[in-house]
Amino acid sequence: MHKRRLVILLAVLLLAALPRFSWAVTVMDDLGRRVTVKGQVRRIVSLYPAHTENLVALGVRDRIVGISQGDDPDLVKGARQLPLRPSPETILSLKPDLVVMRSLQSSMQPQLISQLEGFVPVAVLDPPSFDGLESYVLRLGTLVGRRKEAQAKLKWALGILEESRRRNRGRSLGAVLIVNNRDATTCSPGTWPSRLMEASGLPPAVQGVPTSEGSAVARLGAEGLLAASPKIKVILVQRGPMNPGGLEDFLRDQRFAPMEAVRRGSVFQVDERDVSRPSLMRLQRGLNLLSSIREGAK
Repeated sequence: MHKRRLVILLAVLLLAALPRFSWAVTVMDDLGRRVTVKGQVRRIVSLYPAHTENLVALGVRDRIVGISQGDDPDLVKGARQLPLRPSPETILSLKPDLVVMRSLQSSMQPQLISQLEGFVPVAVLDPPSFDGLESYVLRLGTLVGRRKEAQAKLKWALGILEESRRRNRGRSLGAVLIVNNRDATTCSPGTWPSRLMEASGLPPAVQGVPTSEGSAVARLGAEGLLAASPKIKVILVQRGPMNPGGLEDFLRDQRFAPMEAVRRGSVFQVDERDVSRPSLMRLQRGLNLLSSIREGAK
């Protein structure tokens, strides 16, 4: 009996001596770095609005303690909104268990990762093309302990996309999304907005536009846009940080006045966040917006 009690006591002492975190997960980020998180992530700093919205979609809104300058502060009330180039001291003052950013942030602040990673895991995940959505969402979900929720959200996203395609099949109108008025740039094939457009019955009418490797936008130019005018039934002009002038500036630009869709009034403004931001939280809203535009197009 005494021997048995001694064994139990030793087992209890061994358990008490175990480190605070008894498990870990590792993912490969988009800089090719192995990022390991030990134990449950309770405090997250997100330096990119799409990461923030996807974290909210995965059910960890209450764990987000720091958000980017471009985030909607009402989405995560109580989280500290950080400047465009936050100092490592500011980030670490929030005592995060995980920092999530995109490679653009590391380009703007080349030393930031090395300044942080000795204190907190830092994952660099870039905005995914639609083909890269599964990898992106699963890695994000794995890091925050929500892999099952990530799988469920992916299934839901693919389901509503397929339902939208089915509903709009046979009623398509060739469209173009103007990402930036000045250079008449549009979305590249396979990107988030191009897939939303296809599923909503507004497939991109202009194909084969040269695109820089890895770029989400392609430069049509005013001449290319005018040349494609007969194929373009609907023009979507996004408004947001990439194109602050939106529809008003597009219609004021006399270069585009000869386009058939402009003359017919088939030009519509869309919120950059709803159409171009790769956000599970906004997916249904983006599909509804584009589908309603297709219904109302002349």
